Amino acid sequence: MDARVIRHLKRNAEMLEHLQKVVLEHAKIIRSGLVPNNSASALKQNFDVKLPPHLRPGNLGDLNAVIWPFWFTLAPTQDVGPNGNVRTSVTVTQEAAFILMSITKTVYEKTGPNYAYLDPEQPSTAFEASGLSLAMKDAQSTRVFQNLPIDTDHLGHPQHPTILPTPVFFLPRASIEIEYFNTDAARTYRPFTTLFGYRVRLDDAQNTMSTVTYR
Repeated sequence: MDARVIRHLKRNAEMLEHLQKVVLEHAKIIRSGLVPNNSASALKQNFDVKLPPHLRPGNLGDLNAVIWPFWFTLAPTQDVGPNGNVRTSVTVTQEAAFILMSITKTVYEKTGPNYAYLDPEQPSTAFEASGLSLAMKDAQSTRVFQNLPIDTDHLGHPQHPTILPTPVFFLPRASIEIEYFNTDAARTYRPFTTLFGYRVRLDDAQNTMSTVTYR
């Protein structure tokens, strides 16, 4: 038999073998109640079939109908020196709004070239950021969330966040601004504030895609 014919028959046999494997794999998937993961909608359908609601990814599905946990950390680019103040901000990206649920603070004290963490869990350093306070506002709408700056010692830390009695809603492209004030005449601080909440797609955001997204 001609060598070219033999090669052609071998290629056909390999293609048939591969096709058989694909068909058997798809049949196995269908018997399990799933569909092949060849599109975003198929992947979402498989998650809905196999995962309970509390384990399904919140940012999976139609672009206008997803929600997922998120946080922003506002870190000043410089220390807050004695009798000084420093302003820092973060912008909510355009893809989704942000619902603020809780706040934590982390404060370091600068001594010479070194920084020491003021651990609220240790009696020796709890409520030790004397003179340090902050004020937060929505720079886009000029909403101010306190009538007076609040002491950072009164805010929760990562193990025990301060949970807001009422969530605060920020639109996409909103600018969240925090200004730190230090009224201590001798101490220098480097504070960080983290805002925890959820990102939420808006129905009127005029997003036309349906896709799988992740942060």
